[in-house]
Amino acid sequence: MSQSILHIGGIGDIGAMNVTDKLQDDKGDFRNGQVRIDTRRYDVTFRDGKADVSRSFYGFTGWIMSLFVGKKTTTALAIEKKLNDVITGADKDTAFGKNSFQIISSNRAKLNEILAESGGKKVIEVADYGLKPNRDLVKNSKLVAGINAELLDEDEEAPRKINFNKIDGYNTVVGIVPGALDARNLPATLQKIAGGKLVIDDKIKPRSQYGLQRVKDWRSFLARPENVKKLNIPAKLYGYLHLDPGLVTEKQTGWKAAFSADKDRALKQFILKNLPYSFRNVSEESVDLVAQKIKEYVEIFHMEDSPEKTRKLDEFFKKENWFGPEDQALLNERIEEYGEEDGREMFEGNPLESRQLYGLFTNVFVVSTFRQASKLGLDFFLEQGVPVMFQYADYNGKSLKGREDEFRKENYWTQGCDAVKDKGVGGSAITHSELRRVFRLLERPGGKELNVKFAEGGRN
Repeated sequence: MSQSILHIGGIGDIGAMNVTDKLQDDKGDFRNGQVRIDTRRYDVTFRDGKADVSRSFYGFTGWIMSLFVGKKTTTALAIEKKLNDVITGADKDTAFGKNSFQIISSNRAKLNEILAESGGKKVIEVADYGLKPNRDLVKNSKLVAGINAELLDEDEEAPRKINFNKIDGYNTVVGIVPGALDARNLPATLQKIAGGKLVIDDKIKPRSQYGLQRVKDWRSFLARPENVKKLNIPAKLYGYLHLDPGLVTEKQTGWKAAFSADKDRALKQFILKNLPYSFRNVSEESVDLVAQKIKEYVEIFHMEDSPEKTRKLDEFFKKENWFGPEDQALLNERIEEYGEEDGREMFEGNPLESRQLYGLFTNVFVVSTFRQASKLGLDFFLEQGVPVMFQYADYNGKSLKGREDEFRKENYWTQGCDAVKDKGVGGSAITHSELRRVFRLLERPGGKELNVKFAEGGRN
């Protein structure tokens, strides 16, 4: 095997990308190599994950120079420090930064595994799952672009290529976006999903990356009755709120069991679980108001289409019907800043979606629908034979390995507003629901197995 050489213009060029590229093997283990700056060469050896760097002299003249200056030159020591700082994250100020090298390194190793398993495929799709900071880190590192450049060098005539895609992208291409899931638009969106009528937006730039046929397959997959049922949150809530206690069995679990035991308490828990970060300090009063609004909404939603249903929806969505404690606080701020008349006029002139109470209400449906769509995405990729890369790290980039109970048994949102405020992150991360779904798929007996790679975070 030829020596691995890292060419740099200066010490500042050393970073996570070129270290994983040149000084790690396909499995993510460090390998000895060489750093070159212009004509100067520096040998790099690794022991217990730590780099040792010495100046490499060659030829008779080099041998003479080594007698005078030694191999541990100032530049060699500077390269050694920089390499070890990148590897350990010592050059970063935050916990996330300190874990970033391990995240990128683990992704590279797992992508190499996927490439090795891909057989003769020219286009290898990988579904990227995990918390947004970790996915963004990998995206911004240009890791996949670098691997694809290497694949192009290997075979310019018919190169292989990795398409690193997200379920968010599939949803965007078919129009499942927050605006379409707003409570005012949700009935029409659900009808499109059920009828296989979601419009594929050919103006979306990553369209070719996702592949038109697979996008169509995703649209068809969502249109299956069993999947429409999972996405139809208003209908699910209506069913939960109208459960017949006489039909309840002791074996029921999940939301059905919770609503059977105490409908009002379960509905508040559902709201808190699907609470966006921006509403993390929500008041108990607002949750009570939203719970009442949800009860009203699902009753109207359940009605047969008719002029009366349209009239009731129009009345329901009138702006004056949406005024909660957070809206009162916002109105007070406007009045204090601009005076009674101007402040009130400014507040009243804003659209319905600016009302905090409405935002809290409609986001329950937006978040819970995306939660279901993301879990369905895992079933879709299983069916399609697409490997899943799961960024197996928390918000600080720290590995979740050995910490599975943190998401598998997560229930702080069942304990009320104060517990949610103490947690400080809003409701349950959709990623945690995805992870629970992954483990259910992995643990089920028989059936096709999900090809999932866990790209671990760091230990900082």
